[in-house]
Amino acid sequence: MAGWGAPAFLLIYTYTLVRDMISNPHKFPFKVFYFLFIIVNFISIPQFTHAVDYNRNCDDPQAYLLEKLNSHEIVFLGTRHKKPPILKFISGLIPKLHNSGVTHIGLEITSGQHYKINKFIKTGAGLSDIQIHPQIDCPEYRNLLNALRALDPNKRPTPIAIDLPKSKYNEPISRDEWMAKSVSKIFQQNPNVKMLVIVGNNHVLKKLDWQDHVPNPHRSIWEYLLEKRVKRALETISGVT
Repeated sequence: MAGWGAPAFLLIYTYTLVRDMISNPHKFPFKVFYFLFIIVNFISIPQFTHAVDYNRNCDDPQAYLLEKLNSHEIVFLGTRHKKPPILKFISGLIPKLHNSGVTHIGLEITSGQHYKINKFIKTGAGLSDIQIHPQIDCPEYRNLLNALRALDPNKRPTPIAIDLPKSKYNEPISRDEWMAKSVSKIFQQNPNVKMLVIVGNNHVLKKLDWQDHVPNPHRSIWEYLLEKRVKRALETISGVT
């Protein structure tokens, strides 16, 4: 799948552009402008999508991912929720992130839980108090936080809760846009950041069509990063196990 992320998006967007031209001709000039904006900005940001089976697809998937982290400033790692093999793989990866220069690790936890995560990392208390979405929550996922806490503080990537707070579910902002905003904020605060972002496959491989309350729901996280001009070497990897 390497190299197909951008062409697939451009093909899909071309189709929606033609469809919208027919159904909403008054919006057509804006759509054309946005299409050109995406193409021009995409040239300056390497974007690839790979599907990786952590058990079978390569001889050393951990080394593969660390190699991508060595050469990219943002790596999105897509997962299938509540799958122990993927989560155990990530737990084993965490102690090695420092050697690849990773400074932050983004988690699919609502940003309102950030202070609880910090408290647990500092004290070891309150792991069960951290609110995690039921579709994600499981012992193996919480063990990612245990793996982070066990590290030398000088070699520990800073965990960041990047997901949309529940209090904003009825507001006109998508989860992907909020997560892109959270990632962008980290790079605004420190341009020398290197970040591993762990989210569900849907957030890294395709757009979410079920967000009817969002005025412009058809953008993925990396598209929002383009819009925010976060021009960083970016890699997207999907775990299919």
